Amino acid sequence: MNLNKPVLKTSAEIARLKRPARAVGKVLFELRERVMAGVRINDLAEFCEKRLRAYGVQPAQQGYKGFPGTVSVSIGAIAAHGVPDHSQLSPGDVLTVDVVAEHDGWYADAAWSYVVEPAMAADRNLVTAAWECSLAGVRAARAGGWVNDIGRAVQRRADELGCRVLERLCGHGIGREIHEDPLIRFSGEMDIGVPLVPGMVLTIEPVVTFGSGKIELMEDGFGYVTCDGSPTAQFEHMIALAADTTHLISVPGGVPLPGLDALWLDSAG
Repeated sequence: MNLNKPVLKTSAEIARLKRPARAVGKVLFELRERVMAGVRINDLAEFCEKRLRAYGVQPAQQGYKGFPGTVSVSIGAIAAHGVPDHSQLSPGDVLTVDVVAEHDGWYADAAWSYVVEPAMAADRNLVTAAWECSLAGVRAARAGGWVNDIGRAVQRRADELGCRVLERLCGHGIGREIHEDPLIRFSGEMDIGVPLVPGMVLTIEPVVTFGSGKIELMEDGFGYVTCDGSPTAQFEHMIALAADTTHLISVPGGVPLPGLDALWLDSAG
């Protein structure tokens, strides 16, 4: 990536991006009703794949850099890029489902975390913290500001909530490619000199934990796991920057979720 050359989109191109973005958001919202003890992880992945196709978009994660799954499902200490398997969900599991879709050459990428009931308060608090940190990043992303503003806002909210942001997992631009410039760091050392300008389409996706925040690559070469075994949670949102507002395009219109009343949502579901 060349961090100083973000790929800008026209309003017409952003409109084309909305179809896969809305589809991904709807699928992640629908998935809430299927996350329960005893459900196999592969069944969740299959549900996502079928629903994406039903919405007229294509799953786009399988084969990307060799990834074997149609979606990513990361459970417990797995922080990102978990490969779906035949294992079953258990009470108290915290899992993140990351979905990538494509339509007519345009890509969307979003993720939600869920907790399997019955669960302890600490598990629910982790998911809530991830949600709050992600929205802090979305609110900070405004044309006329800087990419650093996003990371600082996320880190500030994490400090308030007593959680840590995983430094090695970053957000990015998205459009004709799944990963485009700029890279968005949410913690630790941050880049400077990257302005936020109209036409940017970005993913805001901090991963948080109440543990040390240190991670390592798993033996499968895809997943990252926390070194201390602490569970993680993540919400990933796609946003599009306009001159005077920020469009949150990966959450379907009308979804009653905490904190979204204070954000500008794309009105069409």
